[in-house]
Amino acid sequence: MSQLKENENNSLQFSCSLDKATIQSGLDNNGKLSGCFKELALMQLKDPGVAKTKLNFKSEDIPLFMQSYGYVVSPWPIVIDQHVQAKLQEMCATMPGIFNKVLRQVAKQDRAFLLEYLNINELQLDLALQRDIDTRDIVARWDAIFSNGQIKLIEINVGSMIGGLHMACLSDQMLNLLKQYSVSKNWDLVDRNGFDKFFNSVNQSIARLKGRNATGKSAYFLPVKAQQGFDVETVESLKEFLKREYKQQLPEHLQETGDLFFCNAIEKLDFRADKKLYFDDVELDAIILSADGDEQIPRALYSLLEAGVAAGGQYYFPDSISYTLLGIKLLFGLIQEPKIQHLLTDEERLMISKFIPFTTRLCSDFSFYNGKLTPVKQIIEQEKDRLVIKKSVSMQGKDVMIGRAVSQQEWLSFYQQYKDDPDWLLQEMCIPDKYISADPVNGVDTYKMNWGVFSFAGNYSGTMIRGMPQSGSDIVNSAQGAVEFAVLEEQKYKNKITL
Repeated sequence: MSQLKENENNSLQFSCSLDKATIQSGLDNNGKLSGCFKELALMQLKDPGVAKTKLNFKSEDIPLFMQSYGYVVSPWPIVIDQHVQAKLQEMCATMPGIFNKVLRQVAKQDRAFLLEYLNINELQLDLALQRDIDTRDIVARWDAIFSNGQIKLIEINVGSMIGGLHMACLSDQMLNLLKQYSVSKNWDLVDRNGFDKFFNSVNQSIARLKGRNATGKSAYFLPVKAQQGFDVETVESLKEFLKREYKQQLPEHLQETGDLFFCNAIEKLDFRADKKLYFDDVELDAIILSADGDEQIPRALYSLLEAGVAAGGQYYFPDSISYTLLGIKLLFGLIQEPKIQHLLTDEERLMISKFIPFTTRLCSDFSFYNGKLTPVKQIIEQEKDRLVIKKSVSMQGKDVMIGRAVSQQEWLSFYQQYKDDPDWLLQEMCIPDKYISADPVNGVDTYKMNWGVFSFAGNYSGTMIRGMPQSGSDIVNSAQGAVEFAVLEEQKYKNKITL
């Protein structure tokens, strides 16, 4: 029950530019995530001055490497309850296995079709399928939205360069901020720290691979290009933070001897005949890549590490193509292809329809649409406002055509230009639910939100959110001006008997 009262005629009165219908809709959506999140919005609406609160990035509780962060961050978290957490867990626990199953079974039944569909070559497919994988070893961030209260996956990013874990550095200050207000001071909230979950999952994967032979020593490849523009102190702050996070997640018997090394040159890595990977003669359990873009990683490094994996290398490499091939957006269309439906169980088809919006290649002749096998050209011509066309490999919202944002002529012209290109997708336009929150630039506002949902060790492992205020673009990402939000979680209350 809200601790902020409505006026006598039961209509909300707030000092902000949002109309009453927008406020009511936003509050309803906030309430679907948690009661706390609705309470927080009511507080922000009542006091716009509070809404423009800023994080203190120069505070000692924020690591130096985050103190010059370039994007707008809200000090007000998104709060989710146990029900929402369960939805996210179901998605993270089921979908990677479905993608992996479809990829491998289609490869067995119609290899040529798979190569053509995914627009990859024989070598890439051979490397990806050279060994069975445990889907718990997949490091992923699902990009998703809530539409009409239902979570819908837009794409998947796989590998250690997924980004977004940095929000964990800000959660302590957000929790302290909430304790300053009567409405929120007694909330029992926690941050599902993404860094903790990531390094914990890395160590679980190492344990499955090496067992008691694990050394506790891993390497973090941080190329020189990724360090450009930062002073030495900032880079050292990042290294110290990562080293501390890594060591905290090591098994107890390895915490004294284990370590995380930083490598910036391929020449320091050596894969030897004993099938082990070494860094300056130190045996490694894992190697993690970090860069602002794949282009900063030398191709020779990928070749070395993939060759080692193919030879039975005794190290965990989360950026192996065995895992990252599952991050191709074209898989969203493949799992809905008419010719592969017989490979799926009824439960798997249910999960796909629940979490994946309609997706097909732009060059396909037919696809299932609203349960019917329909010519793709007909879907294009008749359903413009419900669709987007996007490139399967694109960064920061580029190469996207939103049907409702253009004329029919522009839409059909774009289709004609790319209809024979296998690298373009047609996807249902899921309209994001709008939530009320606030940030230091816009004050209190409604936001379309893109959820970056982390999936480590086969489990839901936290979320960071990008929210676009109502005056912003339909494309929601930080490069387009979105505000970043952390996600905190309500705790499950246990029943107590008091005598």
